[in-house]
Amino acid sequence: MQRDEPDNKRPLSRPVQSPLSHLKPNFLKNIVLNHNIFMSSFRNETPGVETPVIEPVVEDAPQEQSTPPGADGSKFRVVLYDDDYHDVEEVAAQLQKATQYSAQKCWAIMLEAHNKGRAICYHGSREKCHGVARVLREIRLQCEVDCDD
Repeated sequence: MQRDEPDNKRPLSRPVQSPLSHLKPNFLKNIVLNHNIFMSSFRNETPGVETPVIEPVVEDAPQEQSTPPGADGSKFRVVLYDDDYHDVEEVAAQLQKATQYSAQKCWAIMLEAHNKGRAICYHGSREKCHGVARVLREIRLQCEVDCDD
């Protein structure tokens, strides 16, 4: 039995073509543009317009306590730590419930804890500080009572 010799004149396979080679060149560019426009709707952006970055302005709120920390024998503080599990609104509301501070001051404390990793949220007597910490821990916020010394 004799083997057939391959025909060298005929290619063994077709040339490789991209599955998208039949599309017009600008078609893919339009797909990417439309995707970016679609995704910008989730980011509340206007397509083609750069959104300015607005940094929150955190001013020092007026002191809620009439005496400076430590002047009335209150040498304790409550330290609130950053929390990745609760919404910012929830943390600020719990701070307001625990400390009776204004909403603006509670937001400033919450933002400091979020940005720096921790914030001193209350100064007072040992009993009051433990009361504030107990209310913050009701929703499992991480905090501690510490001595000012």
